[in-house]
Amino acid sequence: MQYGRLFLVGDAAHIVSPLGGKGMNLALYEADLFARAVRDSVHDHDDTGLRTYSRRCLRRVWNDQEFSHWLTRTLHDAGDDTHSGPFQRGLARARLDRLFTSRNAAGAFAELMVGLSPAPNADAQDGPGPGAGAC
Repeated sequence: MQYGRLFLVGDAAHIVSPLGGKGMNLALYEADLFARAVRDSVHDHDDTGLRTYSRRCLRRVWNDQEFSHWLTRTLHDAGDDTHSGPFQRGLARARLDRLFTSRNAAGAFAELMVGLSPAPNADAQDGPGPGAGAC
């Protein structure tokens, strides 16, 4: 999401399925993170935020990409089994049933849907996520 002094934010950096507004959530998170990094660099001469921008963003991007893929597959496979077959349809319906019958599953779904995980500051201490160092 960075090449030299060029930083990308939102859809310029990644494309996410429109299901659930995950792209918008990511863009807002990244814009806030980048603005704070620029502020720290200009006012405090601290480039830490700029140096870690891609790594911090990519952790959330991959998490939201996986969730969007999971949700899209689940919703599509739960209906018409023409393309996925009856086995995938059964799995998808079991996933949906779990969301309605398990408080923990529903809580995890809600957390992923609204973008509360991972916490914005928690990812600063973590190691590089998938795709770290990539543009």
